[in-house]
Parts: sequence; structure tokens; C-alpha cells
Amino acid sequence: MPCRRAPGGRAVAALAAAASATLAFAVPSAEAAAGPSRTPERPGILPAANGDVLSSEAGVFYLDPLKVIKVDASVHRIMYGTTDRAGKTISVTGTVLNPRKSPYGQRPIVAFAPGTQGLADKCAPSRQMAEGTEYEALPVKKLLDQGYAVVVTDYQGLGTPGVHT
Repeated sequence: MPCRRAPGGRAVAALAAAASATLAFAVPSAEAAAGPSRTPERPGILPAANGDVLSSEAGVFYLDPLKVIKVDASVHRIMYGTTDRAGKTISVTGTVLNPRKSPYGQRPIVAFAPGTQGLADKCAPSRQMAEGTEYEALPVKKLLDQGYAVVVTDYQGLGTPGVHT
């Protein structure tokens, strides 16, 4: 069943803070080269501060489902701490994209919150970008082409254990 857009869901909680922390480091994994194919484990201990990065792995960003057009950017899938609507500390995944070239010394960061595309983990924007099926991929690529670093949230429950709100 394909992922479809669901109404609502435009909030990005602390993702820009997580992105700025992640731009400094990344821990690549062997399976990350093919893109995120699994749901990461929720860490046993969550950070005290929103935006703290819990993990990072190398990722990919394709513009097409045939995976012919790979975006020329440094791509990392991250897991970071935030809070849900009830104030409970949770972990959420997202993607940090850093252009290889930029006219800026220090790249400005854009937090991009795509419309939700379904309730299953396979509908997480990080997975859609890795599969070349993210329908808001062109605006993200345009920002990268202009020299901006871009962070994209997967939202609560997409890409991590739990239910998408």
C-alpha cells in the first residue's frame, strides 16, 4: 500500500538544534549506504534536553524511485530527543542534509517539515528520500542547490517505535 498524505503535522520540535549538533559529527554504518531499512531501537536513556542527538548514520537521498538521480549532498539520518504533545520525553528520527558546495562560510540551516504521507514507518520522510519517493524532494534539493543545510523531521512514531500522532 503506498503512503498517502494525511492532514496536519507541520511541527518541527528541536530538529534545527539537533541538526547543528549533527553537522559536526556522524557515525556511519555499513547498512546505511543503502538507506534506512530498519526501525532504530528506542534508546534506554533519553537526553534531558530537546534536540540532543542520540545517534547518527550515513544515508542517501534520491529524487526518483529508480534510484538513478542521487542528490549530491552529505546525508545523515539522526535520532534525537524531544517531547510529545503531553510533555513526555521521546526519541524521533530525521535527516540532516548538507550541501557539498555553498556560497556561505557557515551554512544556514532550514528546518523542512513535509506533509505527512501515511502512518507506517515506511512513510517516514527519511525512508521516502532514501527510496526516491519523497514527493517534496524537489524543494529540498533546491534549498541544497542554494547552499542551505536542510533538516527534515520524520515526526513522532514514523521511523521510531510508537504510534504516529
